[in-house]
Amino acid sequence: MCIRKKGAAMKRLCAILLGLMMLAGLCACGRRTSPAPAPKTPEPVTVITPAQPTPSEAEVVPVSTPDGTTPLTAAELDWFGRRFFNVVPGWGPNRFLACAYDRPEDMDLAAVLACGPEGSWNVTSQERDMIAAGETDNVVRIPLEQAQELMLRYTGLALSDTQGVGLDSLRYLSEYNAYYRVGSEAEAAYCRILSGWHTADGLTVLQYDGGTVTLRQLDGRWVFVSNVLGRSA
Repeated sequence: MCIRKKGAAMKRLCAILLGLMMLAGLCACGRRTSPAPAPKTPEPVTVITPAQPTPSEAEVVPVSTPDGTTPLTAAELDWFGRRFFNVVPGWGPNRFLACAYDRPEDMDLAAVLACGPEGSWNVTSQERDMIAAGETDNVVRIPLEQAQELMLRYTGLALSDTQGVGLDSLRYLSEYNAYYRVGSEAEAAYCRILSGWHTADGLTVLQYDGGTVTLRQLDGRWVFVSNVLGRSA
């Protein structure tokens, strides 16, 4: 009788233990971490390049030249654009594009010499008082010797060979042997050479972004013959 009771008790104990084990297994399954979702493949990005602007008529380089002339080569245009012009825009060939003239004797000297060889940084207070500059800071000294050199180098003319156009608007101090320009600041403008040609009579014509200039050779250097402002020759 006692053995039967013990056997029944053992069966109940085993059943209880088995139930506990199954419950523990179920709880463990409930705590398992779900696998992370696979990363999404990024969608391709389409880059749209905006259309390049079409050059305006002002930027189009003319391709035709007058009859009986020889077009300048690309190398010649590059030389004039980078080695002749645009080297020292304030005191050099660019200054001879500042005014219109049919012959160099008639050019506006005040416009050509406006920037001076040194700008306005070294004008003394004594000079300013002598020319009655007042309160303006825009005073440029133009030494006569350097003005003569500039004209001879790029026109073959001395100042005395010209009509003296514009000189009366400058002030002169004999103590310093210099002209002075007082007023608004002059621009040292760059230019862009667009096209050009050689003529049968030895002239070279250049079209630039501000007009048409004519040059000729004199003793191995280029000198100015005329300058027409505006895009048409």
